[in-house]
Amino acid sequence: MSSNSGPPANQQSRDAAADPGVAPTRSEKVKAFMIANSLLLGILCAIGIAAAYPKLGAVYLAPKITATYICVIYIFLLSGISLKTRELVNALKNYKFNAAVQVFNLMVVSSLTYALTRFLLGIEATSDNLAEGLVITSCLPMTINMVIVLTKSSGGDEASAVFNAAFGNLLGVFVTPPLVLMYPGES
Repeated sequence: MSSNSGPPANQQSRDAAADPGVAPTRSEKVKAFMIANSLLLGILCAIGIAAAYPKLGAVYLAPKITATYICVIYIFLLSGISLKTRELVNALKNYKFNAAVQVFNLMVVSSLTYALTRFLLGIEATSDNLAEGLVITSCLPMTINMVIVLTKSSGGDEASAVFNAAFGNLLGVFVTPPLVLMYPGES
């Protein structure tokens, strides 16, 4: 008969993780790294799958429907379920912060992009079409899904992100056309 001289190996590794004096194992370090960087690793996996089998995303997943409707609805649903009403109300009350976010996203970014593209055109480092495309793109509001996903993954104020993403896109309907006409001028 063999005698059991201690706890099982998996119990010992859990005890080692709980004890600050014991160094974590390699697998515990890898697991902690993967959890801490799950968004980046997920993006890299998606890029790898897309490079290996482009038809999957281009044809089979119907990107016009999936990316346009299903993903945005899913992100808003998950954000809405996880938010408390009190947090969203507090985010709405923070009008100075919300105004600063909207001014930065719609005015400062487009102004800096316009200045940079004029500089690049002046030194002939870019083409007219690329410069105009950059300016027009910088006049658009931030995408809803990226604002929420990046804010959540960085531990930011998710309620403010949801409000500013939705409000920014609503505001963008009215602000973007004048900005696009103002910057390029004769385009």
